[in-house]
Amino acid sequence: MGSRSVLSAGIALAMAAGVNTGANAQVLDEIVVSATKREESLRDVPVSVAAITADTIDTMGVVDMSEIAIYIPNFEASVSTILPNLYIRGIGTGTSHSIEQSVGRFVDDVYIGRGAASMLGFLDVSSIEILRGPQGTLFGKNTLAGAMIIRTGQPTAVFDADFNAAYGRYATQGGFYDLSGHASGPLGDSTRARIAVRYADSDGYVRNRLNGPDGGEHEEWGVRLKLEQDLGENTTIDLKLEYGRHRAVGSTTLEIVAAPESNPGLENVFRFLSPDWVGALDWNADYACADDPPVVHRLPGFCPDRDQEVRAAVGKVSHGFTAGEFLSISAYQEYEYVDRFYAIDMGIGGGAYIALRDEEYQAFSQEFRFTSDPLGPLDFITGVYFEDADLYRFSNTDFDLTTFPGAPLRIQQNEVFDQNTRTYAVFGQIRYRMTERLTALLGARYTDEKKTYKFDRFYEPFGTPHDRNTVNSVGPGPFGPLEAAIDRPEETRSESKFTPSFTVQYDLSDTVMVFGTLSQGYKAGGFSDRVTANPQDSIQYEPEVNNSIELGLKGLFRQGSLEVNVSAFRMAIDDLQVSASVPGTFTFQVQNAAEAISQGIEMDARWALSRDWLIGGNLAYTDAYYRSFPRAACTPGQAALSGPGCTQDLTDRTLIFAPRWKGTVYGEYSTYLANRWELLGRADISYSDEYYTETPLSPGVFQGSYQLYNAAVWGTSPSQRYRIGLVGRNLGNKAVRRFGLASPGSSIYLGEANQPRRVSLNFSVNFQ
Repeated sequence: MGSRSVLSAGIALAMAAGVNTGANAQVLDEIVVSATKREESLRDVPVSVAAITADTIDTMGVVDMSEIAIYIPNFEASVSTILPNLYIRGIGTGTSHSIEQSVGRFVDDVYIGRGAASMLGFLDVSSIEILRGPQGTLFGKNTLAGAMIIRTGQPTAVFDADFNAAYGRYATQGGFYDLSGHASGPLGDSTRARIAVRYADSDGYVRNRLNGPDGGEHEEWGVRLKLEQDLGENTTIDLKLEYGRHRAVGSTTLEIVAAPESNPGLENVFRFLSPDWVGALDWNADYACADDPPVVHRLPGFCPDRDQEVRAAVGKVSHGFTAGEFLSISAYQEYEYVDRFYAIDMGIGGGAYIALRDEEYQAFSQEFRFTSDPLGPLDFITGVYFEDADLYRFSNTDFDLTTFPGAPLRIQQNEVFDQNTRTYAVFGQIRYRMTERLTALLGARYTDEKKTYKFDRFYEPFGTPHDRNTVNSVGPGPFGPLEAAIDRPEETRSESKFTPSFTVQYDLSDTVMVFGTLSQGYKAGGFSDRVTANPQDSIQYEPEVNNSIELGLKGLFRQGSLEVNVSAFRMAIDDLQVSASVPGTFTFQVQNAAEAISQGIEMDARWALSRDWLIGGNLAYTDAYYRSFPRAACTPGQAALSGPGCTQDLTDRTLIFAPRWKGTVYGEYSTYLANRWELLGRADISYSDEYYTETPLSPGVFQGSYQLYNAAVWGTSPSQRYRIGLVGRNLGNKAVRRFGLASPGSSIYLGEANQPRRVSLNFSVNFQ
């Protein structure tokens, strides 16, 4: 099926609302979401929301955020071990550890302040919601483009338990298995508990052609305990404790992709170092972890790996009053990881650039919220929020260029990034039913934030064991003023922002409504995590602001068997924060582009044709571009011609991760066999237009249009206790660039692909 067929099928599905109602229509199940911090039907919420249920996650074998993007228009996930980022309508974070998120992530009502905290796979997830467009009123800063809301399983009043197992193989090589389960039920008359566990192991799917481990080898552990206690008729206390660990060896940041426009002879060098090197994005890598040739610069015992631990504790107290509900949410989260990798050339040059990133993050947050019951035609939500977060990063890079002509350099560069952020906010939203069919919502949030920041750069002899607690005496830098040794004094910045929203909703009938929204969102400013200017210059970047207008329609048709949601939007982003590699240096630069525009239409629909057949799909058209960006960083090819300090004009050029067309169609069939086993089959086809993955819009970070195919077949026993399934993902074995950048200081591109085709046999048993 070609791209036009996929898009035509999506349009036809949405237009089916105009078909005359049938006499035997099958009513669709209702999807409940929390986009307004109340549990409401998706079709009643005046927000552009895409929801993924637990049934879809289980049926299609979805294991992490990167695979959610297939099913949601205008949502992209750049999930890599380097920088996991989310993009909505072409707006995201970019290649920098210091830029705040554009798409806020919330797990069980708690804001997750760093993308690295979301590295682990899904554990006992009950639903996922993607809110598109600014969500500044109810969800706060750093939801400039939207929000991702994840709900996990809650304790139950009756016993419920299950066990799930999956074993599969990748098309390239290696196998994997995934074991998970939960148990839930009462511990007494007023206490309920739920425990969920997961263990996953993968042999890796990236074939390493040199002497080292294959990429993608990893293990994951996860456990979550929830307790729920009734303290009287109107008061409930909830406690959640969570731990996760991710250990990986090898590299999934794939093949070195040369830039022939800036260094035509580079490909010959790579083929000399690794004869099978081809320079294409695939599932082959070239890095060594031994002293065998061609390794000549390696540190003893070095090999790419990552070890990360995540911990969280959340306490909730809810109390019901006559006029509504009071909720207190106290949360503590922390993670630490050590990530060792080959920088610049990903190891094909023998490890001439060896990097270690040691990061720690701790955050405490407190939210008090009151949600009123209806007071005649009026109801409201109001609350206050506080967060205190500490981020510490130690970067250690060994440069060994002693065998390269004209570059007798052998030294270790160390950088310390230490930042504290304190955020205070007050928010509220009023909903007023002006008539039986007309409703208005007015909301606002005021946020005040202060950041304290310290940065140091110093040098030591090559191979010195790193000590993040000691900053040695500052010495001269080897790379000139852009990479000079620095001992900066502590700096602070403060900012405050008022973000309003206004929505009008009109019910055309009992099952169809239209809405219009004017809203504003913002992403906080900050300090660059890589200092690329004179130490006396400011390294701060300013907040960015999104002024958005959206019109939408949601409706049920054909006696409740057909659901259609359509939104048209235009977002104008001022001072867009952009991070890009700086040609001629080994660093990234954060800058504020003048303005960007993202506008388009997105729709989704599902149609229960009968008791046995369900079809659905989604479609998005997006026109996302820089309205003004006259001094953007150059591509490596441009820098090779123009020299250091080169800039280009990206005005009217596309934003990254912003395909013009994106759509998915799916079909689901269920029936009962003669022995009363239920048979369920589901397949989907998704299409995406071309896009870039890094701001300079280099040829090496271009992803062409593509299609992906997934399918699953499940059988469920008559007692509903046992399920067995065969699940296939990326059946066309298509390599798609989900991460890519121009390697700093070189004519090399790095890339990371999605997983290759994988087929698994799944089994689950329910002990209810």
